[in-house]
Amino acid sequence: HENMMRNIRELSSFYGGTIRIGVPPLILSLLFSDVMLQLMTKNPNIKFVMIEKGAFELEKQLMLGQVDIAILLKPNSVNKSIFNEIHLHHDQLMAYMHTNHPLAEKTKLTWTDFRKEKVIMFDESFMIHHLLNNKFNTYNSHPRHAIYSSSWDFFIEAIKTNDLVTILPRPVMDFIRGDIIVERPIENTINWDVV
Repeated sequence: HENMMRNIRELSSFYGGTIRIGVPPLILSLLFSDVMLQLMTKNPNIKFVMIEKGAFELEKQLMLGQVDIAILLKPNSVNKSIFNEIHLHHDQLMAYMHTNHPLAEKTKLTWTDFRKEKVIMFDESFMIHHLLNNKFNTYNSHPRHAIYSSSWDFFIEAIKTNDLVTILPRPVMDFIRGDIIVERPIENTINWDVV
């Protein structure tokens, strides 16, 4: 974090005291809210503009110079000869559902298990959307019906009262209160690598 702080101070002098940081809302909530607050507190002369978008959209904004720093997911198509990439966090995507959902009876899911399910997932501006669609294509296991949103906390509320399933990074379970939602690993899951 010290290197990141030093780099941000250097950037602020280059950008005249304002730094635009693009962070996907899920990553901001799960991993970086404390870091961002520390960053702002330790650097009171820097104006931080937080831009919350999906990683897929933020990648485009970084390449167009619309953000100065972007927290993204791997894989991405950012030119490594132009932009520095620092690995920040590794985890995996997991399935989440109500305890009474039929898939909750399984200890581990396969991608074909989603073929007949109603899945709620991120919209096209999020990298997770594209990673999931690639996986569904690979296993020819497109959900019966998908609902798209940009709000992961809405996903959690929706699966509490509906027969929906969602697929989110494992750290989400740390934020779920109560015991009516279960988490299930997925065979050949998708890595969630934050850079």
